[in-house]
Amino acid sequence: MVSSAFVVFIRSQMTTYEQHILRILSEVGPKGISLGLLAKHVYNLSSGLFTNVVYDDVYRVVQQYLLSHSVHPRDLVERMEKRGYYRLNASAGEAAHQLILCFSTDNEEEEELLFTSSLSNQDTSLSLFNFDDEENI
Repeated sequence: MVSSAFVVFIRSQMTTYEQHILRILSEVGPKGISLGLLAKHVYNLSSGLFTNVVYDDVYRVVQQYLLSHSVHPRDLVERMEKRGYYRLNASAGEAAHQLILCFSTDNEEEEELLFTSSLSNQDTSLSLFNFDDEENI
């Protein structure tokens, strides 16, 4: 039996989990990913120092999302030939292509920001101790 606190937790986290699921599915591409690995990735992205997330709950949410979004041929997620593997449905039309483009441009922008921030984090301050003038000691 599912507690009401669990249902409220699922409703509040569903959009975050959906984002994680779709991002991971877009990153793996056409080769797909198993339900277990996808659930582990979503769990790792959702858990943190100040959040208490139970793996079994995350697994159930990911499983329900995949089952409900892979029923029709035009759904965003499709089942693969291998049992338990899923990928983004390339024939779903504009929605799948837009997701792939959105997530790929986000990754490129993040990488560029990391590169520019690492260049700007160089220490250009003066040292308190001048080791070049050892002869003055």
